[in-house]
Amino acid sequence: LRILLADDNPTNRYVATSMLVEAGHQVVAAGNGREVLEEWQRKEFDLILMDVQMPEMDGYEATGAIRRQEQESEAHIPIIGLTANAMKGDREACLEAGMDDYVPKPVRWDTLREAIDRLQIQPAHSELAVEGTPLESTEDATAVDSPVPEEEGVDAVLAELGLPSLDDVEGASVEIDPELLARLDEEIDDDGDDLVLDEQALIDLKEMEGRGSISVRKMVDLFNGEMERILPALHQLLTEGKIADLEREAHTLKGSARDHGARRLANLCQRLEDMGRNRELTEAEEIIRQIETAATEARAAIEDYLGG
Repeated sequence: LRILLADDNPTNRYVATSMLVEAGHQVVAAGNGREVLEEWQRKEFDLILMDVQMPEMDGYEATGAIRRQEQESEAHIPIIGLTANAMKGDREACLEAGMDDYVPKPVRWDTLREAIDRLQIQPAHSELAVEGTPLESTEDATAVDSPVPEEEGVDAVLAELGLPSLDDVEGASVEIDPELLARLDEEIDDDGDDLVLDEQALIDLKEMEGRGSISVRKMVDLFNGEMERILPALHQLLTEGKIADLEREAHTLKGSARDHGARRLANLCQRLEDMGRNRELTEAEEIIRQIETAATEARAAIEDYLGG
């Protein structure tokens, strides 16, 4: 299939592109909803994988714009929504926006493949050329067996509860299994929130690299680039009162930090993201300073693990 992949996180784009190319698909990547519209209008695709949380124009808005334009031609491109918020109602929100299906993040290949199979998509053309060259987003892509490690500890229990963060437990609108709550308490005690580097995450990535799946060095370079971009922006966004952007950037950095085992950094980013979502920002400046420190520590620990 010719797939348009929309995700504002460079690491996610790299891993997802690798996964799809390994499965025999062609991929063009976009970083926000406006780029999705531009690519969709000038090229032909069989499927769009649409992250719902992106800058400039989110996945819901981009999907709505595509569906409105399709009304004139009666065309219909399948769109699968991708969201990190495993909340009840997310699937309904995706379908209401005009998407055909929904897959939670982090994306598991089996789950994505099942969603694609459900839509019974037939490729319209055997090859898609971009200015006479192969698809630009597949240049560095290689085979990948599994995009990211399975959740463990607190994240695993939250996934079972269908909640994106610890802050959502107290305000959950549905009754929560007491046994799961007890497990959550135990995992919180054992999860090691202050752990600078969870080496198991890097061990998993190195195993994938050993199978010819990905380049850990490339992933780490992308992660470092994200930190260099996002960290200076956090103070500015807070000062300017751009809280939605602050929440989004914290969310982006959190995901990459988790992928690389930077647990303390990921947890601090989660706290900042929750503060932005709840508009409770009295401690945000201090959390941002802690994020900067944790990022420096994580970068050094990762480089030390990889041998400099």
